[in-house]
Amino acid sequence: MPKRRRKDSSDDFYKTKHKRLDTIALIAKNLAWIAIVLGVLVTIGEYTQTKYYLEFQVQSMNLRGAYDAASLLKEKPIFSLSLVVDMFNIFLKSVIYAVVLKGISLALYMLIEIDLNYSLLSEEEGE
Repeated sequence: MPKRRRKDSSDDFYKTKHKRLDTIALIAKNLAWIAIVLGVLVTIGEYTQTKYYLEFQVQSMNLRGAYDAASLLKEKPIFSLSLVVDMFNIFLKSVIYAVVLKGISLALYMLIEIDLNYSLLSEEEGE
């Protein structure tokens, strides 16, 4: 990759439009990681919410024997399957959001590089 030289004119090589796009790309890249972290936290929250809901249902029914959420999930596999599908759905959405944001970030970085390379080519042809 050739070294970039600064123009002697008042026009900076790395223009303000490049700085703006770079800032937007950086924000999108960081939001992608935030989407993954929030997805994991919401997935854990879904599990604990369902667990507490099932324990509340068991307590309110006054069932005989020692029932808790784990034994109810073992006894009724449809609850377990539903919980797993819900958790997977939440996590998959966060991964999709992260991939889209990461793609936006990479596309903006590519646009900046393409514009800078074309600027270099036009400078070298002008000399």
